[in-house]
Amino acid sequence: VLSGTGTFVNTITVNGGLVTSTGTAGAVTLNAGGAISPGDTGTAGALTADSLTWNSDNSISGLHFDLGVDTAASDTISLTGAFTKGTGSTFVFAFSDAGYAPSVTYTLLSFDSTDFSLGDFSATGIAGTFSLTGTDLSFTTAAIPEPATCAAVLGVLALAGVVCRRRLRG
Repeated sequence: VLSGTGTFVNTITVNGGLVTSTGTAGAVTLNAGGAISPGDTGTAGALTADSLTWNSDNSISGLHFDLGVDTAASDTISLTGAFTKGTGSTFVFAFSDAGYAPSVTYTLLSFDSTDFSLGDFSATGIAGTFSLTGTDLSFTTAAIPEPATCAAVLGVLALAGVVCRRRLRG
């Protein structure tokens, strides 16, 4: 585990374990089996780096993000250069609930360029959808159904049950 706040001027290669750091770094390579969490687990943090190359094993999460009540209380990575797709076909984000809000869009990474496509990403921990623009990767948390919607669905199911029961009797 590499953790702390500071400046790492050289290249960082994460082969295993977890990097939890807030600060700045040179070029970062995240290899399969390694993980990066901007800031300490449970605490929002921001990591700035020159670039990030992500090599995935297609199943284990490589980037861990705490999502807070708003984007200011959430983890983020800012790259002055490229966000590069290395080996692998599925790149898994692990999201932790630090009081996240439903239907909020969190900017996870900002970058100068990328060769990732939207279908490359998957999530664990919190449901939602990814969006990829020219310079940002974002995640929008799933909406929680309003109580009125839940009540209406339960009412329809109850009514269907009554109709089925009457048909069986008759």
